[in-house]
Amino acid sequence: MHAAASSILRVKASEPCKIGVSFCLSCVRAGPYSCSTIKNVLFLLGLVLGALGGLGAAAMEMVNGQVLQGILTVVVLPFALVIYLILGRMWTELIIVMFRIAENITEINRKTRG
Repeated sequence: MHAAASSILRVKASEPCKIGVSFCLSCVRAGPYSCSTIKNVLFLLGLVLGALGGLGAAAMEMVNGQVLQGILTVVVLPFALVIYLILGRMWTELIIVMFRIAENITEINRKTRG
């Protein structure tokens, strides 16, 4: 648990926090499939689907005659999308930590039995 928490909190001082489509695409092209590549693909997929879903909802509201609600949806969409992406990132980190804990417990059981 300590190692997982320290790896999540570790930040390189030379690189500021980079969040964006171009950064995600460069990470996706980086190499073989790993946890970080899978996280970036899920992040990019969530970003695209969230934006398209929000814009589609706003367009449908405007088509149905609720122009003010459609404009409000477009204004609120970026904030809701950021919250959605943060929660999604936390969820993927939690899943990865749970798998690492399971692997470590399996290894400890293997070592104690044999």
